[in-house]
Amino acid sequence: MKIQEAIFNVFPFEFHLTWNEGGELIKLQFKFSFEIKPKIKILSSSIVLDWVKNFYYSLLDYWNFKENYIKVPHKIWATKFQIKVLKELQSLKIGEVLTYKEFSERIGFKKAYRAVGTAIFRKAKNASSFLEEAKKIGIDIEVVSPEEEILLSLKGVIYGLKDQNLVRRKCLIVDVGGGSTEFMLSEKITPKWVKSLEIGAVSLKELFQLRYPVNYRVFKSIIDYLSDKLVELPQEEVDHVIFTGGTASLLGALDLKLKIFSPYALNSHKISKDRIEKIIKKLANSDLERISKMKGMEKGREDIALPGALICFSVLEYFKKDSLILSVNGILEGTLLSLIERYN
Repeated sequence: MKIQEAIFNVFPFEFHLTWNEGGELIKLQFKFSFEIKPKIKILSSSIVLDWVKNFYYSLLDYWNFKENYIKVPHKIWATKFQIKVLKELQSLKIGEVLTYKEFSERIGFKKAYRAVGTAIFRKAKNASSFLEEAKKIGIDIEVVSPEEEILLSLKGVIYGLKDQNLVRRKCLIVDVGGGSTEFMLSEKITPKWVKSLEIGAVSLKELFQLRYPVNYRVFKSIIDYLSDKLVELPQEEVDHVIFTGGTASLLGALDLKLKIFSPYALNSHKISKDRIEKIIKKLANSDLERISKMKGMEKGREDIALPGALICFSVLEYFKKDSLILSVNGILEGTLLSLIERYN
């Protein structure tokens, strides 16, 4: 019997399953789907129907908290370490929550984590007190420089877009944060220059004491302020402008009007400058209550969505680009990859 496959929907997912000739699940892929009714789209043979039913009922047991993982016959190709991690995950009780640090200690790797602090730790007056408190609970936070921050982001971006040729060209990588924005020009995955500007979604909101709807005079002042700040960057031609971080993801969610956050939909998504301008106008002309109801809006970011979008728009204006590309992978993934590099 050859490899067997099935594709079916169970809201809010579409599953693509692959079994070997012994009926062991060897590959599981899924993506978000908004089809409400369960539906089988593809069955490679009639025997697969029983396997799909088995997976479906196991999935229901998992969702209904009867099992702590989906128990179906399966075969895993993995290293001894990966299998150790998976088995430990399966041993977690339903509802049990562990930090990454606690989990790494449980499997015998006490130093298998890295905590980094970015702009807020470089600026906050009480940063040293916070770092001391973190040490008391066993977490050493490493405050990184702006240059290392964007290098970590670059690692994450390269990893997330590795299946495309984007990052091998001349790219401007931009990470919009709360207190600062980091920039890096990368060519053939090699950094050419790195720059950090003290413009962020939160700092802009506080500097201009934003009240919604935003009046034209304040709006124009922010645009002029950003234009003055961006002249500190070398102005040169780039093939692509790639944004990473929470501001970029939020802008993508607003553009796609996502009801449920989907990294699959956002990663490598392209947004035109014209579309960003429309989003900006809608945000500027709305009160916070109306903004909170916009499709794609993330709770807690209502008051910083506009300044973040203005930074994105101003960067495109400065570098004379008509669109930006999103990367959902950034400093978090880059930090993890740097930890792997340390171990290797």
